[in-house]
Amino acid sequence: MTSGCSNKTEAYKKSILPLYDSIVKLGNDIQGGKVSPSFSADCDAATALLDKAHHDLSSEDLARNSLVHLQDALEGYVALRSIASAAPPDKVTAMATGSASDLDKAREALDKGD
Repeated sequence: MTSGCSNKTEAYKKSILPLYDSIVKLGNDIQGGKVSPSFSADCDAATALLDKAHHDLSSEDLARNSLVHLQDALEGYVALRSIASAAPPDKVTAMATGSASDLDKAREALDKGD
């Protein structure tokens, strides 16, 4: 791998890690099938970071598997936010587990440089 490719991947990771960390926080906001009071604000913060990534990143970076999985995870948490107050704990847990799985896939892709 050339130095330029390595530097490009490192720059991508540096730009995307705040989004990754904010989505990890969303997962931590859900415990025992209940969402924390900060969950909605944390969803907004993560959505703002995703919007920033869409603005700042190249089309090549926007197609990376890691970002696609981060988007999927965030979409799941945002959908969960809309039903969390009325959903039974087992439904909340199931939806959160799906988003956590997408987040794990994003981490694996990031670790591989994608």
